Amino acid sequence: AALLLCRGVSSFFGKKMATWLVATAFCLAAWIPIAVWLELRAEVLYFPLYGLLGGMFIWCGLLLLRQPDKFGNAGRRIAGWSLILWGAHQFDYFVLRHVGWFAPWGFLIGSILALIVAIGIIIMFFEKLQIRLQAKETQFHSILQSAMDGFWIVSRDGKLLEVNEAYCRMIGYSRDELLNMEIFDLESSMAPEVAAAKMEHIIAKGADRFETRHRHKDGGVVDVEISVQFQAEDGGKFINFVRDITERKRADTALRKSELRLRTLKNSIPDPIWLKDQDGNYLYCNNAFERFIGAKETDITGRDDYHFFDRQLADFFRENDRTAIEAGKP
Repeated sequence: AALLLCRGVSSFFGKKMATWLVATAFCLAAWIPIAVWLELRAEVLYFPLYGLLGGMFIWCGLLLLRQPDKFGNAGRRIAGWSLILWGAHQFDYFVLRHVGWFAPWGFLIGSILALIVAIGIIIMFFEKLQIRLQAKETQFHSILQSAMDGFWIVSRDGKLLEVNEAYCRMIGYSRDELLNMEIFDLESSMAPEVAAAKMEHIIAKGADRFETRHRHKDGGVVDVEISVQFQAEDGGKFINFVRDITERKRADTALRKSELRLRTLKNSIPDPIWLKDQDGNYLYCNNAFERFIGAKETDITGRDDYHFFDRQLADFFRENDRTAIEAGKP
């Protein structure tokens, strides 16, 4: 039993059990039948056995007390000192076991010390578990705080429970300010009742991704893309990742304006203009080409000359297209 205790304590701390303990234990296990065969006195039989037992308990206790606080504090100290006292108590067994009045008290003391050791080990286990959970939580928060995208947790009624630094920088508010706000204070493109309905939709769906706009502290607005997941635990909460897409929106707007200017320009030219791919399919055209073909651009794009001209003329246009492609110019 003492050998198993030493093995368990060593494994708990990730250490290798001392070889001399194992060797001594096996030697004393062999000593018992030898002592019985030689008909030695009980004191001679018990002295090495309880001496080893006490030594192992003291060794385990010292091993516990030498460990850093990452393995817990209160439970480690309770179990360590109790093991040392329990080990010392083993040395008096073969001396005081014959004293009638002390024997019951000796067994009681041993039982109490064993109980305290067990309680200390249980406390130590839960302390170590709590320390690991705290370390994982710290690591999780560190990852979120260093993330490029914004992150926040929102309660079911819309109150912000947690935000990271990226979202604080994105929106201009400090963390303390945001934790005293609700999502309705930040939402710019949805009225409170619409935002509440959106939250109910996410609850029913479980997750969603959508674009919206949030109010910046300076009075401006920030275009954001939100990826959200609803978790029903602890009364329900929304886990959100928020990406600033303001620049992307500006680029999209600029592109649409550029396309509109280009379309306006090409439609103001009186000559037919069109664009084909290498397979001869029309990609776009201007109004003059629509009038020439006698069809709208939506009906022209995606089709080739064979849809609008007889085969001989279509073959002629296709041959001109191949010549232009090979020459690299019209």
